[in-house]
Amino acid sequence: MIFPPYLDDLLGKGIAWEICKARTEQALIDHPEDIIQILHAQSMLHHTYEKNEECLETNFRLLELPIDQEYASHVHNSIACCYAETQRIEKAVEHYLKAYETYPEFGECLFNLGELYIGRFEWDNAIETFEKLRTDYLWQDEAFEKLGYLYTIKQDYAKSRDCYLEGYKLAPEDEFWAERVA
Repeated sequence: MIFPPYLDDLLGKGIAWEICKARTEQALIDHPEDIIQILHAQSMLHHTYEKNEECLETNFRLLELPIDQEYASHVHNSIACCYAETQRIEKAVEHYLKAYETYPEFGECLFNLGELYIGRFEWDNAIETFEKLRTDYLWQDEAFEKLGYLYTIKQDYAKSRDCYLEGYKLAPEDEFWAERVA
């Protein structure tokens, strides 16, 4: 999803939060036909400026609109990230899983969930989550890296090595993998 051209200059420009908020609110009035793009822009700006409650509100508004499953998955992932950042872990887990259920091809939500579990030292949940990513072409190398790490923590060195070997097969020229299988 791209920003509408009339808001394109906002993200990453260091513009004051109040100006960004005013511009997106005005855009909703001036261009109601672009509501999904504008709310998407708002959500990204809320996240950039660490306005988690506003980000949640905007994302829940997006879910009320006619959006496709792939985009809904991204919205749930964004909601989960906001909840994780504010330590509402159960809600974060709920929305990461909802993102995955809505559009299983969106592996980023599982990666984020696995990272959340690692941060909470929930090794078994993290392993279960990253195991689901093993077959996702776009996330395989990250999955094998995390699984190798997690199995090492669990002292299952055979599984750890197997994961590192699988990662090495994906990218034998990568020093990261070469160091782990040497």
